[in-house]
Amino acid sequence: SVPAILGGAAATDAATMLMPSPGGSPTQATTVLPSAAAAQAADETPEEPVEEKKRSPWTWPLIALIALLALVLIGTIIALVAQPSGTKPTATTTTSQTPTPKPTTPTPTPTANTAQITESEFLGKTADEARQMLQGLGMVADVQTGSPATSKDAVNTVYRVNPTGPVPKGSTVTVQVYGDVAAIPTPTDTVSANPASPQQLADPATQITVTFGSAGCPAGQNLVGRALYVNGAQQTPTSGNTTVWAPTAAGTYKLSYTIFCGESVESGQSPTVDYVISSSTPPAQGGTGGASGNG
Repeated sequence: SVPAILGGAAATDAATMLMPSPGGSPTQATTVLPSAAAAQAADETPEEPVEEKKRSPWTWPLIALIALLALVLIGTIIALVAQPSGTKPTATTTTSQTPTPKPTTPTPTPTANTAQITESEFLGKTADEARQMLQGLGMVADVQTGSPATSKDAVNTVYRVNPTGPVPKGSTVTVQVYGDVAAIPTPTDTVSANPASPQQLADPATQITVTFGSAGCPAGQNLVGRALYVNGAQQTPTSGNTTVWAPTAAGTYKLSYTIFCGESVESGQSPTVDYVISSSTPPAQGGTGGASGNG
């Protein structure tokens, strides 16, 4: 009959639904069969583990990646915090490097077998002082008279030393000192005057321009001035090449000149020239001549 068939079909479905759980008790199978909703829930239950299996392969790598990034971040922070303490040794190394050039300056430092000869320490010293200084350094002094001095104060003073720097002890060091002041040559030419001699005495006194000769100084000395001499008496020296002379009385004057070299060292007087100043002609002499002419 139809009910019998339906009953058989239901039994078959029930048997099929109970296959997945063979270990279940008959009581569980009996409770599952009457409920269609429970059967549907049983069908949906195995799908959830499938979704969990799809997500788990991504979840663990993400966790591992986050952990790795956290470690990197922690390491970076530690490195940044520890960096200032690491730079301090570098600062000490740079400060220790600054004094390193100092040994290079005293490279020529004299050893036990050498002595430092510095020329500036000898300049202006007398020959005896320089000799004693060199002997104190273990050197042999060779003092030589060199160029003539340009002033009396410079005579016999040091102006050159050779060799200089680190010099082996026992070496000969040459010291040059100034000799005597070079003699100033006496001018051999004469002065010239304008207006030329003779001149009559006028009131006020006649102004005469005197031009000096061309005498010069020895090598190494500068010409610093000239002086006019009138009858052997020095007039006011001048640095120029001319001077003005104003005679106050009639007569014959002898004119010469000298030069000054270096520190105003004066030469001898040049040869003299005569300059005549005459008085005015008396009117009586002119009148006498006129009278005799008329007679």
